[in-house]
Amino acid sequence: MFLKLAAGHKGNLLPSITAPFRLPSVTESAARSRLIPTGKGEPMLRSRTHPQTFAERLAEQKALLEKQASKLAPGSERDDLLRRARQIDTARDIDEWLNSPGLQAPR
Repeated sequence: MFLKLAAGHKGNLLPSITAPFRLPSVTESAARSRLIPTGKGEPMLRSRTHPQTFAERLAEQKALLEKQASKLAPGSERDDLLRRARQIDTARDIDEWLNSPGLQAPR
């Protein structure tokens, strides 16, 4: 790309470059959509309410992954789905462990 300078122009041959407009990333957009302005400086995060418990959502996601994997022939894609299902089992186990009565803060 070549730029023509006005006749008799002296100085920098490069055009002035301003920072390009940048769209926020998906993560930034999601985070901003959860902000609630408080009028006191920093905004608060909006809490999310779920009709299902965390364990129920994990079980639903695991069932979906296993159903998708059962439709596939053996291969890397099927292995990836089954690996994700096992990760959900691990997440459920960790959640149960963290919420167990043995880990309650002293009173």
